[in-house]
Amino acid sequence: MKNFLRAALMAALFAFFAAAAPVQAQQLTCRDNVKYDASTTGSTRIFTANATSPNQVYICGYTINVGAAATNVGFTYGTGTNCGTGTTALTPVFVLPIAGQIMDDAGIWHGLTVPAGKDICISASGANPVQAILYFTYQ
Repeated sequence: MKNFLRAALMAALFAFFAAAAPVQAQQLTCRDNVKYDASTTGSTRIFTANATSPNQVYICGYTINVGAAATNVGFTYGTGTNCGTGTTALTPVFVLPIAGQIMDDAGIWHGLTVPAGKDICISASGANPVQAILYFTYQ
């Protein structure tokens, strides 16, 4: 009888933990990209949500290069002119040295999400050449 109770308890515990297991996240592959190549200071809109609203934007990766001066660069989202309303950081501000580069191009979505109806902007600390590409999908 003792072994039967032990087996029943183990089966109940297994069923409990199996039901509580997390659902595997959906794997998204990016099919779109947006490029930026300018020497502007401040925030610049690089993706307008109007075409995709009411869809969320899922970021799969990005590459940022800077020119002949150290520059702080990051991605934000918001609304209004150059994400000036409700500005929210999408990435940290990367402190890039002269001719610096940062890459995050996993090719699949790994957590960066922009809410529906929000534009995506890139922010640079100086009028230094910055080239960037952002890979994304929306649904």
